[in-house]
Amino acid sequence: MKRASFLAIVMILGTALGFGNDYIVKIESMKNRGDIQGLQAEYDRLSSLKNRDALTECALGETTAFLLVCREERDGQKPENNTYALESVGYLRAGLALDRLEDADIADAAYTLSLMYNRLIRDAASWMKYNAEKEKYIRVCLEKNPAHVGAQLVSALSLMNLPKSAGGDPDKGRSELDALRTEHPDHLGILTETGALLLQENKYDAAEKVYSRIFALYPDYPPARKILEELSVMKMALPIQDIRITGMLKTSKARILRKVASAIGTKYSMQTKMDIESRIMEIKSITGCQIEAVPNVADTVSLNISISENNMYMLGALGSLSLSRDYEGDLNPGGFPAMIYMDQNIFGTADSLNIIFAGVYVNLDYFKAGVIDDKYPDIKFHWDSMFLDSPSVPIEDGKPLKDLAVKSPKHQVSISIGKDFPVGLSAFVGARLKAENWTILRSLFAVSIG
Repeated sequence: MKRASFLAIVMILGTALGFGNDYIVKIESMKNRGDIQGLQAEYDRLSSLKNRDALTECALGETTAFLLVCREERDGQKPENNTYALESVGYLRAGLALDRLEDADIADAAYTLSLMYNRLIRDAASWMKYNAEKEKYIRVCLEKNPAHVGAQLVSALSLMNLPKSAGGDPDKGRSELDALRTEHPDHLGILTETGALLLQENKYDAAEKVYSRIFALYPDYPPARKILEELSVMKMALPIQDIRITGMLKTSKARILRKVASAIGTKYSMQTKMDIESRIMEIKSITGCQIEAVPNVADTVSLNISISENNMYMLGALGSLSLSRDYEGDLNPGGFPAMIYMDQNIFGTADSLNIIFAGVYVNLDYFKAGVIDDKYPDIKFHWDSMFLDSPSVPIEDGKPLKDLAVKSPKHQVSISIGKDFPVGLSAFVGARLKAENWTILRSLFAVSIG
């Protein structure tokens, strides 16, 4: 539900005027046209200014947010786009901190902040981190401008999308959305949210009327034509003939296809599309997907699915060099090598591997996402070893007390099995084996220091 409503919720960005009427009208027009180049030019111009005042900070935050919306309308959701949301939050909060804004501008800044925090919420952990801030800025917006349509809409959507345990109330949220649509029949955000809801309910004729109205009122709005085209395919109720996977992948296409194979032969609908998305997103390394349905001559439909996947490598090498001088005036060089390797998606399953080697210390951590398949338990493996070697000889009264050296290898291995749950909790049980062996090695000779 969250993924399905995200695109619509960020589309309402900028529908209220502030930060200088003319400027907002200008960049909102760019957003509605999908003019990424124009917005980027505005971003470059504003970000290059030094000693920005409160209005300029807020305008920069708004422009950054519009860039995020347009990029994700064009390319789909990607994890790296979180930086745009966080950057927008930084500019807007900086503008509010200067405390030189009119109530209308404060309301608009708070409204955009609530949307950016909402953009950052993707699971229970991020909900716990950002939801309080989102709700706080919705309240700030409505305190400064009780009639702010955007904030009322965000509030209604929160009621519809959140579980009851988190304060959700779908019936009340739907009632508030219907009331807003009656009061503001031409509001872009309200229309897009209504259309998205009708699509989820498979009410294609009603959804088509809503998106046709959006296209008539906002002809330059990029998603309207695309959604109308997709609606025309869904209304045909054609069976899915085949599925093609594209994207920069580490996970094998065969594995992704096995996830969605049961959809082949079924009729293409919004529910089918959402089911396919859910199955693909079970693979933890996949961060998003876009589905395009293409009708065939044989009254069937082919699905082209573009996948975004987490592919991250990091290899670092560092070390320590030292040069010391003892009491006898001798120089003693020293040091040890070090290497750090990390792969967040080593086998295309979100398995992660970390290796640290630093001279006498070696550490390895491995996380396997799903023993057999993604719905099965996860495995965590940890191993580290430390090797100490002391060739020193104890001396007493200028004579060797014992002729020995000390070695102390220490090894620790642990393995646990359990599950990371989508609600942000995890439960693991495991076992640990630790070995530590102090060995005294007799030396063949010792030198007396007297």
